[in-house]
Amino acid sequence: MIPNRKAIGALLWSAFLFISSSQSTPAGEFSKPTNTVGDANCFGELQFTSHVGAIEFSRNEVYDFYYQYSSHSGHDSVHFGKGFFVPLLEATLIDHDYFLEVTTMGGATVYVYRLPADPDTYSSLNGRHTVFKLGDDSYRRTTEDGFEFHYRLGKLIRMQTPKGTDVLFTYDGEYCKEVRSSTGAIVCTLTKTNETSALFSTARGRYELAFQDHPSSNDPEYKAAGLPPLPTLKSIRWPNGEETAFSYPMDENSSEIVMHMSYADQTMECAWSRNSGRLIRADGVSYEISPLSRHVDYEAERIQTGVYSIRRDFPDGSWKNFRHDEDGGFSEYEDSDGEHIRTHFINTRGKVFNFVRKRERIFPEEAPETFYEAFYDTEGNLIREINDDTVTWYLRPGGVPDTVVQPGDNFMQLDEEGRVVRARLGDETRTVQWLANGSSRVLSRYTWGEVALHYWDSNGNPLPFPSQEKFEERRSFE
Repeated sequence: MIPNRKAIGALLWSAFLFISSSQSTPAGEFSKPTNTVGDANCFGELQFTSHVGAIEFSRNEVYDFYYQYSSHSGHDSVHFGKGFFVPLLEATLIDHDYFLEVTTMGGATVYVYRLPADPDTYSSLNGRHTVFKLGDDSYRRTTEDGFEFHYRLGKLIRMQTPKGTDVLFTYDGEYCKEVRSSTGAIVCTLTKTNETSALFSTARGRYELAFQDHPSSNDPEYKAAGLPPLPTLKSIRWPNGEETAFSYPMDENSSEIVMHMSYADQTMECAWSRNSGRLIRADGVSYEISPLSRHVDYEAERIQTGVYSIRRDFPDGSWKNFRHDEDGGFSEYEDSDGEHIRTHFINTRGKVFNFVRKRERIFPEEAPETFYEAFYDTEGNLIREINDDTVTWYLRPGGVPDTVVQPGDNFMQLDEEGRVVRARLGDETRTVQWLANGSSRVLSRYTWGEVALHYWDSNGNPLPFPSQEKFEERRSFE
């Protein structure tokens, strides 16, 4: 049993090292939205985020570039057309008087609220986003991961990256035709070549865009208004020659809009209500949704309130159901295998807002069983986790002292950069030495007396043991 347990531990440890030592750019501002279950959002509409490529603000600042697709009637990109939203080119700030609605670079929506003591300062409920009103229709937003954004008349005109690179946005009306870095490099350009095509370019390559008419152009109300057809993306030809294609089987008499999406040998079909935009099926999965409604609730000081549920029925007959209570601060997950989990979130304003507080197993006609609890400090750092009978402490400089950790508890001791330097996981105690290139050496001591030394590169992959390594060097590393 010991060798197997050790092998599994080494595998998990390599993954943990990769997470804690990753040298990639922080993902906070460029994170995808989290309001979806499967391909449905909390409003019951089709919504998915897809990767287009990478953009470079400077040589050492590379970020993923996304677009969103949605059946929401309000998704109408001036760049990619009906149904699309391109966060990098279309990030906005909307003033709702006592609070502001902001779009992040990943496409998530953040609400920041006016502070009573300073009416020109706004903060998100978790404090990770702060906005300062600089004058009429002029704002500056800062994030916890070091970005700074400047808005004018609701549009993003300039940003500064965590490493100090200035990025400027150039518009032709509502159309963002160029994003340029202060280094002189072009981050990206978008150029219309004619009415049915455009060219999107970054330092990583050229993307040819082709357009078509969206099926909503055939809605009786739209046609009766005498408006021109609504353009939408037909295809993206990638730098490597591959193509992502979108097509709409036209049936003006159908109550559904159907969209086919394909890339290489992969395909997906989605269908939604022509009138409401409510998702019906996506990629072979049927959806039954009880959604939130879009409205501003001034008493609750937020734009989303209430309860929503999303049930998914799969082709093999299995099902999954997700229910979230926005006001109660908990979610429930249930599936056809009998699993029923309730997750409670922290609802109070502060750095731990919306963090997981505990998880319970729900049983018919029995009291819930708590199997997970989490505890945080005032800065939002995880202090302690209880997962079934396992207790894990997270020790940071100036944080919880070692004396609090009980003999049977696991612990992760972190340095000022948040990297693990010492840990106890069950039968194993590990000491980590971080090298200048981001790789690490891990000395493991097991309760049965064995000592092992492992090497990992900066991506968490195991490295071969150097032949010149001496046992004395192991001892000096203890």
